[in-house]
Amino acid sequence: MKPSLSAVNLKKKQGIPNVLGCIDGCHICMKKPKINGDDFINRKGYPSILLQGVVDHRKMFLDISVGAPGSIHDARLLRQSELFEEIETGRQLLYNKYHLLGDSAYPVLNWLIPPYKDNGLLTEQQRLFNFKHSATRIVVEHGFGVLKGRFRRLREFQK
Repeated sequence: MKPSLSAVNLKKKQGIPNVLGCIDGCHICMKKPKINGDDFINRKGYPSILLQGVVDHRKMFLDISVGAPGSIHDARLLRQSELFEEIETGRQLLYNKYHLLGDSAYPVLNWLIPPYKDNGLLTEQQRLFNFKHSATRIVVEHGFGVLKGRFRRLREFQK
């Protein structure tokens, strides 16, 4: 990933500076495999594979990882991904300036910012940040929607 207008344009969206993109996971429904089939049962109870994506302000994918069993948590998939390894080892540079936004499933890292955990005691400033975070991060949900709309087969692999 290279810094681009994405950081500028995502800041314009809600005022969070230096956001290069937003990351999330998306389940793709599939027929349960005969071998290790239970590994593919996700938290909602159906078999799936997990697709992890990083989307910029244009809803364009900057990074994608697909194929992990649906039972894997988003944070675990991130830690097993090539993206994580590349950023952590410095091969993928965010220039110690840019970061990604992720939902509450993700850990806080120097390059990845999830929202504050809402334990009922958030300050007004933290609630405002979470609102801006969510309003910025929606771009990844829209990106997955565009992807599944364009490639309808991603909605379900049953046959």
